Amino acid sequence: MALAPLNLAQPTNLTFHSPKIPESVRVGYIKLTVRPYIPNPLKCFKCLRFGHLKASCRGTLTCARCAEAGHDSSDCKASEKCVNCKGSHTSFSRLCSA
Repeated sequence: MALAPLNLAQPTNLTFHSPKIPESVRVGYIKLTVRPYIPNPLKCFKCLRFGHLKASCRGTLTCARCAEAGHDSSDCKASEKCVNCKGSHTSFSRLCSA
């Protein structure tokens, strides 16, 4: 395995040739913990659904604040509602369970 110089303040992706991920790796005199990389899911900024991007969206424009179709969230004054879980938060909230 070849390594580039590591910046310890930034996460670094490593690839291993075995299916089991080690708990840690040694780089010089430093022992670093290892954890799986789980990327954020794709989210559309048009219909606010998961799994695709705005460029390939066939859905309708949906408000990120109230989850109603046909208007943008920048002008919306309605109460918050998530389009994915129907919870009382915006569709971009980190509180969403979806």
